[in-house]
Amino acid sequence: MKTTLTLIAALMLAACAGTAPSAPPAGQPFTGEVWGWDEKNSIVTLRQGGQTVRVKVTPDQLVGLRLHERVTVRGELSPAEIEQFVIPAGRLVARGPAAMGETTGSVTRISPTGTVGIDSPQGPVTVWIATPGAQPFRAGDQVRVRLHLQPLEVLPAESRDVTRAAMSEPAAPTGSEPGEYAVVRGRVTAVAGGQVTVESSRGPVTVWLPAGTTLRVGDWIDVQTSVHPMR
Repeated sequence: MKTTLTLIAALMLAACAGTAPSAPPAGQPFTGEVWGWDEKNSIVTLRQGGQTVRVKVTPDQLVGLRLHERVTVRGELSPAEIEQFVIPAGRLVARGPAAMGETTGSVTRISPTGTVGIDSPQGPVTVWIATPGAQPFRAGDQVRVRLHLQPLEVLPAESRDVTRAAMSEPAAPTGSEPGEYAVVRGRVTAVAGGQVTVESSRGPVTVWLPAGTTLRVGDWIDVQTSVHPMR
């Protein structure tokens, strides 16, 4: 009888131990909107107000993540991959004429954060798709890309309260032709090899420079693109 009671007590202790709450993941807490994650390196990209940060977390924290969901994760900043997206304190208005262009290419990748990579004769192109997480194209698809590039200048705000319209990303345009339409307002971070790279809340956007267009690092521009399947 004593042996039986001892065995029951041992089983109860084992059950209690199995249901004990696990210790919280180590690291600092970070709260923000999910803009993507990298399962291979266990990194979560969070949008926090006017900036985007990448946080190294434990693999279990990636389970169940959903794009644009507000979450709190624990971990450490990934210093080499932190993206800072800065919004100017003023109004962005058109400066000079817009430039337009068109090219064709092959889709190389679609990021879960909402960009598509395209290999074109002008070099690699990275632009937004309309909806993050969607898969409008597959790798290898042949597409046509149309570009409308408008240089901007920053003017002082008309009042102390800068309008949200002047500070936020502009709404995506629409068109009658099937395709992915998007517009990004950002600051130029690189101009080289006939291409321009612009910062955005989803990561760098890279397009070609139409003939006669002159831009410098630090300039602000609107990059309007549409990507259409080739028939």
